[in-house]
Amino acid sequence: MIKLTLAFLILILNFNTIKSSNYIQEDNYTLEIEKLKKSKLKNIENWLIKATLKNNTNDTLRYCSMSCSWTDYYSLNNTNFKIIENPCDKNIPIIITIAPKESKSVEIQLSKKDEKKSIQKNFKIILNLIIVKSSNNRFENENENKTLSKNLIYSNSLAGRYFAKKIK
Repeated sequence: MIKLTLAFLILILNFNTIKSSNYIQEDNYTLEIEKLKKSKLKNIENWLIKATLKNNTNDTLRYCSMSCSWTDYYSLNNTNFKIIENPCDKNIPIIITIAPKESKSVEIQLSKKDEKKSIQKNFKIILNLIIVKSSNNRFENENENKTLSKNLIYSNSLAGRYFAKKIK
């Protein structure tokens, strides 16, 4: 009976170790955003946001993205804004690498969904970080992990009121 109990405990401990190793540690990666500039495109106000992903670990980070539709991995916690996709003619899967203690920045273009609506609420940008392990074959686990909350990294907040001012 003791052997059976011991075997059961080992099984449970191993399962919990495997399960927890799939989750992103909160401080391992940080996403910081800052407002760069405002512009007008086809009479619609847009804002350029710089999003910087920092690898705070001692290991190289490798994660899934796309050559064109990389913005699909980003979302907002404020429904008043939308991310503008980049036009492109060759969209292929890519793996992005960030060295230990280094960072990578992208520029994300936002626009208001309703031009007439005043926005006061703060917002964050969310990155769905799908890490590629060295044993993985490129994107084999991407669809399984695409919507899991364990992969989400939230940025710092930006004040929506700064985006409410009209361009003249």
